[in-house]
Amino acid sequence: MAEIPEPPGCRAWAKTANKTLVELSTVAAQLILCCMDRGNPLPA
Repeated sequence: MAEIPEPPGCRAWAKTANKTLVELSTVAAQLILCCMDRGNPLPA
């Protein structure tokens, strides 16, 4: 499991460390796109 502390809840897990980091990168990118689509400020 890996997480980005800010924003809360931005975490991912997979069977290997490398796959976990790939998943976490995807989650972070989706969070950024979601904020941009909704006009919300990006997390710090």
